[in-house]
Amino acid sequence: MKHLSTALSTTLILLSLHGTAHAGPDACTQTERQVWYCEANGKFYTLCASQDLGANKGYLQYRAYKGATQEFAYPSAPRHPFGLFKLDLLPRGAALRFKNGAYDYEIHEPLAGSTEILVSKNRKTLARLSCSDYMDSLTLTSTQDFFSRIGIYDK
Repeated sequence: MKHLSTALSTTLILLSLHGTAHAGPDACTQTERQVWYCEANGKFYTLCASQDLGANKGYLQYRAYKGATQEFAYPSAPRHPFGLFKLDLLPRGAALRFKNGAYDYEIHEPLAGSTEILVSKNRKTLARLSCSDYMDSLTLTSTQDFFSRIGIYDK
């Protein structure tokens, strides 16, 4: 169990900042745009995009913080999200998915109810984090249009 807890702690977090950020409702730097965030189990999770993110430039990065300490980032170095992230519309919501090594991540944002972060390995759910405070943005038409322009959502 301790091994699983350590693996999840290592896996469930977000990285590489350009500048300083504070974990909280806007943990992105001043040169970034916060696309989404969630607070769950004493940690803060966010998606930060460079201001210049477009079809062929910029970056999107998923990050996890405990307090002001960044514990994890995907990708580990900021890069363009094409081929790394995928947004899917669901019958009653949206899911942003990415894979980090053997682990699959899904940010599940329902039209009604709480947003969740799911982590699985070999199709077995290892963690289901229910967000106590979150930003519903994946189901917004403006976010879907933005993700379509950068190539991670097919309308």
